[in-house]
Amino acid sequence: MGQGLRELELQHFGVFADGRARVSAKLRRAVRAVRRLGARALPQSPTALPVPRHGSASLPPRYRIVEMIGPSCVGKSTLHRNAIRVLDCAWQTTPPAWQDSTGSVTADADTMETLIQWRLGRALSANSWSEKRLEGLRTDLATIQQDLAVRRAAATGQVCFLLDEGLFKRFVATRKFANVDDALLRRWLEGRAIVHLSIRDRQEALRRIAGRARGGNRLGGYDSCASVEEIIAKLDAKIALNEAQAARFADLGAPVLSLFADDPIAQNVEALRAFEAELLTLK
Repeated sequence: MGQGLRELELQHFGVFADGRARVSAKLRRAVRAVRRLGARALPQSPTALPVPRHGSASLPPRYRIVEMIGPSCVGKSTLHRNAIRVLDCAWQTTPPAWQDSTGSVTADADTMETLIQWRLGRALSANSWSEKRLEGLRTDLATIQQDLAVRRAAATGQVCFLLDEGLFKRFVATRKFANVDDALLRRWLEGRAIVHLSIRDRQEALRRIAGRARGGNRLGGYDSCASVEEIIAKLDAKIALNEAQAARFADLGAPVLSLFADDPIAQNVEALRAFEAELLTLK
């Protein structure tokens, strides 16, 4: 873990010299208040999730792949988990198993070739073949392979996908392909809708990043930061880039839903439900 994450963890999850966690006075007061009230006296949470619907709507006629983009650690997976339970369609949440078969459905071979050539060229130009670089290459190539499987499956008209980890998050909504030409990007966007999750409150974002570091979870590049200031700079850059890319996707005709992770989760789930209903009507 980089020094920046250590500093961030100390700010939000302070520790004593012997390594024990230091609980803030504010948190201790809140815990005591809850205990005094008792669970039965607590009002129902205003952000309680809606009751799941029963039955299943028809698959979206065109947009059978919905991908989530946004800065790392702000809450895409949380929204994904909560929304998937209440949507009308039977959305798949993971790519299908890859089958090495040409089949009757062909993926967009030349655009995939662009990705593969770029990724291999980047690997070959690296100064070293460290395990971290090799792991990144393996992950990127697996993402490309999974996207081919997703598109083949979606093209059958029998299944649709809501993905919080997909091609756009890994490649397109990053600096890697910020300058890709519109014609190629339109082909990547064909048949896809985008859910863009950002965050307004930087301190809340830092708290979430610190929590992920404390839990030993993946940190989306923040682990290399040397200071909290560097983490903030990287976060701001990711937020700005994703906002610009989401606007560009919309300009190119893709359905885009923009949400904020610091809004109530139930509000965001309802917005995603409304977005799904809109996708069901698009031709």
